[in-house]
Order: sequence, then C-alpha cells, then structure tokens
Amino acid sequence: MTSATSRDLKGVWGSSATDVFAVGTSGTVLHYDGSSWSSMLSGTSNNLYGVWGSSASDVFTVGAEGTIIRYDGIQWSPMQSGTARQLNAVWGSPEGSVFAVGSSSTILTFDGSGWSPMNSGITDELSQFKGVWGVSGSNVFAVGTFGTILLYDGTSWSPMTSGTTDFLNSVWGSASDNVYAVGGNGTILRYDGSSAVTTTTTSISPPDSCPVEEIYGARSRQSTLLRTFRDSFASRTPEGRQMIALYYAWSPFIVKAVHQDEACRQWLKEVIDTIMPLIAFSVASVQ
Repeated sequence: MTSATSRDLKGVWGSSATDVFAVGTSGTVLHYDGSSWSSMLSGTSNNLYGVWGSSASDVFTVGAEGTIIRYDGIQWSPMQSGTARQLNAVWGSPEGSVFAVGSSSTILTFDGSGWSPMNSGITDELSQFKGVWGVSGSNVFAVGTFGTILLYDGTSWSPMTSGTTDFLNSVWGSASDNVYAVGGNGTILRYDGSSAVTTTTTSISPPDSCPVEEIYGARSRQSTLLRTFRDSFASRTPEGRQMIALYYAWSPFIVKAVHQDEACRQWLKEVIDTIMPLIAFSVASVQ
C-alpha cells in the first residue's frame, strides 16, 4: 500500500476496515479511510510507538518523553501523562479504563479524567514494558524485557513465570485462557489460564534488529554464541542488563550505518571477530 510517508511506522489499530490509524517516528500519524492513507496533524514531533482506541472518535497514541495524544474524531490533542518516560504501548478495557506502559517499568492508567502511575513492583530502571493487552479492567497483561510478564487483577500487578529471558515485545489474546506473547529470537508464549507455555523458540529475529545477525546471519555461529552469552551471563546481572539495553537501543542505528558504509561494516566485523574467542570460551565454560 502507498503510505504517504517515509517515516518508520511503529503501531497500527483500527475500528473498522475503513477507519485505521498508523503511528510512527517524528509524530507521524496516518489515517486509512478504506481507499487511501493520509497524514494527520498530531501536534507532536516525538516518536509515537503505540495506538489504540475504543471507537473511531476515541483513539489514544503514546510515545517518547511520556507523550500521550488523544483523537476525538476531529483532531488530536495532547494529554498530561505525568511522566517523561518513553511509553511503548496502550490498551483500554471495555469498561473504560486505559493502560499505557513503557520504559523503567512504567505503567499508567487513565480513569476518564486523568492519567496516574501504577506500581508495577519492578524497581530495575533498565526494565521496560513493550506491550499491554487485556480481557477486562481486572484482567490485564503487560510484557517486556528479560521475559517479564505481569498480570493485573483489578487491584495490583503480579509477576508471572514466563520461562524465558528473551525480550517480549507484544501481547494479544482472544480470551483470558488464550493469550499470546511474542519476542526476541522467535519466542512465542501461550497462556492457557494456568501456565505460560513456550510454543516456538526459533531464531527468526528481523535482519535489521541486530548488527551481528546483519553481518554474519541469524543462524551463524557468531549470532548463536552471542545469544547464549546474553542469556547465560549478561542478563543475570544489573551491569549485564544495562549492556543489553544499550545494545538494543543502538542496534537500529548501527545496522543503518553498516548498510550505508562498507568500511564501517568491515571495522565492526573485525571488532566482533576479536572478542569472539573470549565469548566462545565463556560459553564453553558453562556447557
């Protein structure tokens, strides 16, 4: 489809086949009327990452620096979120409660009059939530970094056992006993109402998500070793998690650089080749 923009698009939601919204970088908001996509005036230049609505005239989008803007069927207007944290996803319940999640384990809720913070129970500043979805205002799932899954019961958020340390990027379900979460390294989890079960763990990460995979390939020895090092060593300490967070944050820019500059690609390959023996030794020591 012709999108009418060259900006990266991060989220999509619609109320019908003739009313779809897409949001992305630099405050991009597009609307599809069943025939074509057109740009909308969002009123912000911040990156937008998630979008959800209860109807064609009540739509929320969230993004960088705590940005929340709301569409009333005529125009987009900014809302006071009370945070400067990046917000990655938004979802609302049939009863009217709306939830937004983001970096530093931020969770916000909207009660119809204003946004307020919720206690996620996670104090790690490097953790962040990437997706949120629920069945009702008292049955909501939030997923994020290091395999984190929280469940909200209408009173408080509680951790669930995910069985993975891979980053989880999105969550959706058809009922309270049929919920799916997806994330890094091809991870797919399914919740059946009693336990979260890994159904797929194939390495199928997008090629532009990781510089190592871009240079060597997703199934290469180098990529496999570094994933094992991440899960067996780096993810188990605060310093290691910080390293992972920085790597993920800079990966898109590094990938673009190696695409555009062959000298940069060769330099990065030499750096990785230099540290690979140490990585291999570390992995072998625990196998």
